[in-house]
Amino acid sequence: MARVLPSHGRSQRFKSSIAHFLFMYKQLFDPKKIELNVDDIVLIPDFRDKKYYRNLKNKAFKRISLIGNDVLIFENFALITGFLGYPNLLLTLEFIKNIKQKNIFFLGTGGTLKKGIKVPCSLNVVKICSSSILKLFSKKKSLNLNDFVLGNLKKVKGVSVDLIQRETKKWLRKQLIEGIDVVDMELFPLRVYLKKPFYALIVSTDIVTPEGIEPFFDNDLIKKEFVKSYELIKRYIDEKKDNTN
Repeated sequence: MARVLPSHGRSQRFKSSIAHFLFMYKQLFDPKKIELNVDDIVLIPDFRDKKYYRNLKNKAFKRISLIGNDVLIFENFALITGFLGYPNLLLTLEFIKNIKQKNIFFLGTGGTLKKGIKVPCSLNVVKICSSSILKLFSKKKSLNLNDFVLGNLKKVKGVSVDLIQRETKKWLRKQLIEGIDVVDMELFPLRVYLKKPFYALIVSTDIVTPEGIEPFFDNDLIKKEFVKSYELIKRYIDEKKDNTN
């Protein structure tokens, strides 16, 4: 008598599992990329003024949900928001076709290391340095960013960390010696990923001291500075577009 193979149903389930694995493998490691037909992209981890952002969503020509993040498409640019930290950000960007050929604007929040900055304010990051494990991302310790000339914002030097727990007394002393003004969690990895400078505005939300992180509690001023920076970026993009037409 011939040997009987497992039931047809079990065989089909096995084939289905293999097909599902291959599909997921392709989705993760060779994702289908979406095309954004704009030259400029604004990256915002978390839009601090939620009411203002709701109005923005309503004005967008098109909205796309991309691995948990919002992609809002306007006439002259696209806005990507909702990511937290560089792993989520870089994974999201891998789904965008020709992302490294786009003009990138980053608007986020960070902590100031200098006592001279005592209230929430918008800062123009023109150089970003690595710290802790992020030093493995590049042989270069610091990388230049574009100078955002609109708005006459204070130019600063930043440092990126992978975890807020890195911000110890010893770490702070070292950063102050190296002239660091502000700390964030995305800029250095993003600069390495793009392989080119981009524009980066950071709204200070706290100050890092030897005693710990002291938040700025004026949330209304933080939201005001955030909206001001966003509108400066939008104005820059719109004016550039008008000048090329």
